[in-house]
Amino acid sequence: MHESKMSLTEGLADLILRPVSAADRDRARSHVLDWIGVTAAAVDSTEGRILAAHIADEPGGEVGVVGGPPRGRLTAAFINAGLGLVLELDDTHRQSRLHPGPIVVPAALAVAEARGASVGDVLTAVTRGYEAMVRIGESVGDEHYEHWHLTSSCGPFGAAAAAASILGLDRTQLVHALGNAGTQSAGLWQCRPEHTMSKPLHAGRAAVAGIEAAELARLGLTGPRFILEGSHGFYAATCPDARPDAVTGGAAEWRIHSCSFKPWPGCRHVHPTMGATQDLGILPSEVATITSVEVRTYGVALEFADRPAPTRPTEARFSLQHAVAAILVGGQADLQVFDQSRIDDPTITALRDKVTVVRDEAFDGLYPDHWGATVTVDSTAGRRTATVGDALGDPENPLAAAALAGKARDLLDGAGFDAQAAIAAVLELPEDAPASRLMAPLLRRAHG
Repeated sequence: MHESKMSLTEGLADLILRPVSAADRDRARSHVLDWIGVTAAAVDSTEGRILAAHIADEPGGEVGVVGGPPRGRLTAAFINAGLGLVLELDDTHRQSRLHPGPIVVPAALAVAEARGASVGDVLTAVTRGYEAMVRIGESVGDEHYEHWHLTSSCGPFGAAAAAASILGLDRTQLVHALGNAGTQSAGLWQCRPEHTMSKPLHAGRAAVAGIEAAELARLGLTGPRFILEGSHGFYAATCPDARPDAVTGGAAEWRIHSCSFKPWPGCRHVHPTMGATQDLGILPSEVATITSVEVRTYGVALEFADRPAPTRPTEARFSLQHAVAAILVGGQADLQVFDQSRIDDPTITALRDKVTVVRDEAFDGLYPDHWGATVTVDSTAGRRTATVGDALGDPENPLAAAALAGKARDLLDGAGFDAQAAIAAVLELPEDAPASRLMAPLLRRAHG
């Protein structure tokens, strides 16, 4: 590489360091709110209890851990990031096919608390972290996505950009931070077909890797400028069909505005089908008359979620068949759709056997800009069909602010936290308030 040539990370740094407006920071508040609810709800999960046990003997610190005593910034970031991925309720960016919130938000909060930064600093850092993570995610190509968990492999870049923002790194330091973040990229997809619990580990490591990359860059540790496009870089090693122009090209709007919120748990590839199923308006009393169900959707959704007989929640969250059957039997999609009680319900189990999933070329042609599905139900009373072109929560089919707050409230209440205090902290605290006040309502249970 010629030293005089601008690298992709230098071009990305210029984008990351541009001004963040009040409207951008308001959008970041919505993502912080979503992360708080999703993370709090995972504390009592099997994975959440394992994560808590993992740090039980570690010394205390200055940074809040959701549902537990404060720890050091790296430990807190690791646990908080891991919790955010457990329930498959985290935010999504369709084109990059990753989940920025579980990595960027806890990284920004950990560094902000440790440094005594403000709420406004966190919101700016979140906006910048999403920008780095999403833009690189848009560039990696389909072959990378086939083998790598993008939230994990692209996550260190997002965490590094967020931490760098809190730390006030200049352009040169930010480039070094991004370079050193990229050298730590990891996260293989083998955890998905085996339905293991590795994903929280992916998230925790990505958040910590990014924080350390930024902190070390601040102290003078240099990183590769050409970490993406270099002959021994990220693309050469893991992205045979990379799209380098995506790193600095495309719309000028901050990428955080093109992210989606999940109204329900489960793999995001299942959500178009969930929405179409709910739109059918079939009553639970009509389920006994159903003779067959057909789901037509894009191929990637089938690769992730053609799973006719899940036996536990980690499988059910990736099952189109279960999602359809559970919604039809229950009458609506809700936060409990993938609970073990639904998986074991004999009526749902019987209906799953009647669900057929089909790859549809029309939806394939629109993916990844639009994630759609059609669900057709045949019964003794006739046929009903519903189509969703964009899942609920996508920018084209947005989740209303009240619904987003309602999701957070339900999750926080269900986990025993003071939902009113937690939501007010995110939505009402002035930007000059200490960042630690964002985490304060999450450190202990109000009930339960």
